[in-house]
Amino acid sequence: AYEICACLVGSEMCIRDRVSTQSTGKSEALNLLESWLAAHAEYGHIVRSAPPAAAAAAARGGGATGNAAADAWVATFEQHARVADLFLRAARERAGGGAPDAQVQLALGLLYNLSYEYDRAADCFRAALSVQPDNYSLWNKLGATLANGNDSRAALAAYHRALALKPQYVRARANLGIAHLALGEFDAAAAHLSLALKRHGGGDDTHLWGNLELVCRLMENEPAAQRAKNKDASLLNEFRGD
Repeated sequence: AYEICACLVGSEMCIRDRVSTQSTGKSEALNLLESWLAAHAEYGHIVRSAPPAAAAAAARGGGATGNAAADAWVATFEQHARVADLFLRAARERAGGGAPDAQVQLALGLLYNLSYEYDRAADCFRAALSVQPDNYSLWNKLGATLANGNDSRAALAAYHRALALKPQYVRARANLGIAHLALGEFDAAAAHLSLALKRHGGGDDTHLWGNLELVCRLMENEPAAQRAKNKDASLLNEFRGD
């Protein structure tokens, strides 16, 4: 699956493309999102007026189970519900004032990705794109979300939009290859994965090399698969990209 996480750069929020699926990784992303909202001049009052996290969890019936792993999962679930509610309130406030806030919609897209609600996440990224249509990173996130929701065909168009805006965008190129792989279009998958690796310097990206190896095996090209396994950079010249 494609994964997304949040980070803060000054007063701006950015979303990176990979994050641990463990509760600790999700909790860190949720903390950053809430911190961003709390510090925001327009939306900070939403966080300040919200009930404390413990009270909110108790109101929803949360509580310790005595099992450390289960308690960590429940705590993250409750934290997600709280932060999602805060950002939904921010989005509703903005709804009466014209265009959507792209940053709020970006955060909601992340939150819905974390809860595997990919249709809702895609809607949020589309709302953000209505304000920032030239944001190549947003197009990539929309594509990743569509792919996670088992619509790799629609994801292709989003990745192509990202690449039209930034042709050297390695992550979108790699995701394009993976989408073609999911669709069983192995020639296109090999071409895009090879091009992503070339633009990545043909380096030690185990994930990309592993996908290229898989594509070669599915193409029943065992010699190429072995070269991919060995991270043979000369192999990358044998698949033609666009």
